[in-house]
Amino acid sequence: MTMSNNQLLENSTEQVKRIIDAALLSQEKAIFKGKTSTFFAGHRTGSAEKKKYNVVDEHGAVEEFERTVFDQTMDDIQSIETGTENWMDELETTPSSQRAKDVNLTIEKRLDALREWIADDEDDVAAFILSELNQTNLTSEWKRVVIYSAESVRFSDATRHAQVARLLLKHAEELRSSSSPDDRPVVMCAIRRAGSILPESEIGSLLPFLASGSLIDTRLITLQAINSIFLSTPPQQDTVSNPLADRAFSLAEKHWDLDVFKSGDISALAIDATIAVIVLGNCRAADLIEEAKKTKREWVLRTLRTRLNEVLSLWSDVGVTSTAVETLQQVISIF
Repeated sequence: MTMSNNQLLENSTEQVKRIIDAALLSQEKAIFKGKTSTFFAGHRTGSAEKKKYNVVDEHGAVEEFERTVFDQTMDDIQSIETGTENWMDELETTPSSQRAKDVNLTIEKRLDALREWIADDEDDVAAFILSELNQTNLTSEWKRVVIYSAESVRFSDATRHAQVARLLLKHAEELRSSSSPDDRPVVMCAIRRAGSILPESEIGSLLPFLASGSLIDTRLITLQAINSIFLSTPPQQDTVSNPLADRAFSLAEKHWDLDVFKSGDISALAIDATIAVIVLGNCRAADLIEEAKKTKREWVLRTLRTRLNEVLSLWSDVGVTSTAVETLQQVISIF
């Protein structure tokens, strides 16, 4: 049986009404659950309100109908909004330092507070970060935040430098056996930041991170940390760790081998390990240059040569003569 145009219009209009009713009911429920804080653009009255809708069907016919919003609904919404606004006002007036320390807040809110605190009072934040790094009961999420924050905060004195570096390396050692993909960048961050503030006398503490076998490979970032320590000033001969130089030499020798060498991480390891051997003043550095030349990869050799010249330039500005400087000059002359 074929339906008349009036029946089609009636059915179409009824379907649209049901859709709008369902949408409005969903919005009301969301308001009562605190998922939103506005209704009708925030306009309220003490009496019932009506919202008018014009429904146009596929044939162009228009029907107008109304939906009533009652006093009780509006009063409840007002109550919820007021409570939310008061809570937000209270949160915003709480000092950022207090919010950052509040373990009852979400990680996101504590992180936002920590960013505010860093902008307001970096010295106090540095003391807090140091204290947090020393804790043993941090959640994994907050530990990540603290380690990342250590890279954003300036620690003002050498004593703090050493303490923070040791703690960062301690956390890196604990996390390098983690299978979580979230922990890999945390470990990299911890070693990178430790390398930027580690006293030269404690450079030997980086040796475990040049070992292979852990789930997170820390060799490349550790070599880069070693090189950054001596980027501006050559090492003092009595503080250079011979085991560290020997390990760097073994890594470089292995990764320049033609059976192992290839582009990507292996070439990066070979380059940074070679630079580490040179800046540490290892007398066998020249042998590594000869191995590098056997690869016949001009872009690799050019990168190595450029980086060594940059180090020599920085060291020349310092005006220090040492075994490391002599080794560096000798190696560059081989190219």
